[in-house]
Amino acid sequence: MDQSIREEIRTQVERAVDRKFEEFRNTWLQGRHSYADFSQTFGTTARRESTLADSSVHGRTERGELLMQTKEQVYEYAQHLERYAIYLPDPDSTHEDTPVFAHLSDNVGDALIRWLEMPGSRFLWVDDLPTDPQNGVLTTMSMQICSNAFAAGLPVVLFFRRSHYSFQPQLYISAEHAGMLALLYSLILQFINLLPSSFQPKPALSEETFRRLDGSIANFEPALQILDSLLDHAPLALICVIDGLEELETPVTVDAIGQLVNTLRKQSEGRRFKVLFTTTGKSYVLSRELPSREQVPANRTPRVAGGPSPRGTGGFAD
Repeated sequence: MDQSIREEIRTQVERAVDRKFEEFRNTWLQGRHSYADFSQTFGTTARRESTLADSSVHGRTERGELLMQTKEQVYEYAQHLERYAIYLPDPDSTHEDTPVFAHLSDNVGDALIRWLEMPGSRFLWVDDLPTDPQNGVLTTMSMQICSNAFAAGLPVVLFFRRSHYSFQPQLYISAEHAGMLALLYSLILQFINLLPSSFQPKPALSEETFRRLDGSIANFEPALQILDSLLDHAPLALICVIDGLEELETPVTVDAIGQLVNTLRKQSEGRRFKVLFTTTGKSYVLSRELPSREQVPANRTPRVAGGPSPRGTGGFAD
């Protein structure tokens, strides 16, 4: 393909992304959504049927190259991961009756707006003190950001840590190990959904590599290799939200979590990835991997009761 044509296509794609971010910016704190709506939008069936799944126009693979692997092939290799792909929040973890930002400090709203509006890729970690948690407000805030980004046509990848996983007793593993499996395998399946229809094959996306993902701690590494290869073909722009990462941290899992954060960082270069982490209590990995400018405490300066919310309010309600 001629270089000038490539540049014109890229320019058109970037303009389309700009319009989507503008729409997201105009509506991202507006509206109230129920948990049922959220589950319907981001559940397994919606993930497989999403019109955003085929994003070949945004991928890095050029049409002129030899295309040998398909998205459907990769999904077939990954089907056994579906049992672990639990990435929606617990229904009772949301804060449905209160506007999302009603109990958060003003600096959170300001930081989120900067995170969204600044050009290029941006990472942000919003944390709350475990001694004074906001009773699900941070989780609800993250859900609203995901919903409004999706409504604006932006690809969304998300994970909300749960207190219990159905597969955990069957594997005789800890809650942290189970959560780590859910995180990695959920991200893999969501990024498969964002693959172009066809692309040059990647060694890490082979059937053999996927067979190694059997739920064991020893196979965190191939899962991370698969994610790295999937991110090679990710859209130029996306919203990624990960909630409750600190609850997955143990001496056994911290290295894999750090690799995941670094993989997202590396793959965000030259793109517009907006990656948001929300926690209740400090995360060792995020404290180590994210500079202080990307860290925001959620409750150091509480808003005065009845005071204004940052640029609008919203929440999840039935």
